[in-house]
Amino acid sequence: MHVAFTQEWNEKGGPKEWSLFINGRKESWRTVGAPVQHRDEARLVLGRGVYRSIRDNAWDGQIENVKVYDRSLSEKEITEAARVVNKPNQRGAWQNDYRELKAF
Repeated sequence: MHVAFTQEWNEKGGPKEWSLFINGRKESWRTVGAPVQHRDEARLVLGRGVYRSIRDNAWDGQIENVKVYDRSLSEKEITEAARVVNKPNQRGAWQNDYRELKAF
């Protein structure tokens, strides 16, 4: 299964829309009205939630091949990445220019 989350930004630098893609299809999205506060000590947490400083909702399974980008991928890029990832016995390589995913 391929899962992707994107955050689009408005012209003022604040978040505009959050989108969730499953296997290359946009399954859910939300317009964001209030700006998200950016903090230097912000953390990315995968596989569990935190509520009132208590760890909760642990992921029951495995997570692998996680990629974090400094930009939102287009729907076309996400669809292509899901197509490559969901092929059986497919290997992929990530180029360090942060722009291109290639299968070999």
